Formats: sequence, structure tokens, C-alpha cells
Amino acid sequence: MSNTLTIRLTEAEDRWLRAVAKKTGRTRSAIIHEQLRLAQSPQRFGHLVGYIKNAPEDLSKRKGFSTG
Repeated sequence: MSNTLTIRLTEAEDRWLRAVAKKTGRTRSAIIHEQLRLAQSPQRFGHLVGYIKNAPEDLSKRKGFSTG
């Protein structure tokens, strides 16, 4: 099933969307669909999450980085 959605874009949003479409050779609709899929992703920032082995709990305790 297909649904139609009509939205009003600001001039800046329209310029951005047109520029991305022209640069990538994709339709504006395809770009919007991609952005909607990205917004739904439960792990949008998952690739940024990590840890440092044996790091102090408070990184400000590292030598050379103390504020006191």
C-alpha cells in the first residue's frame, strides 16, 4: 500500500534537498525515504558507542588533563 504525504519546506530545506538530489542523482522522494528509515533505526548512534580498556572512570584523572 502506498500513502501520499504533502509537506511544506522552508526555502533552506528545499535548497538542501534539491542540492543533495542533484549531487547524488537521486530523487527528492528517495532522499526523504532514506532519512525516514534512518530516523527509525534503533541504533542510530550505535557505531559511536565504545569503551577504552583499563581507562579511569573519569578521564579527567589522566595525567596532563587534570583541572586541579
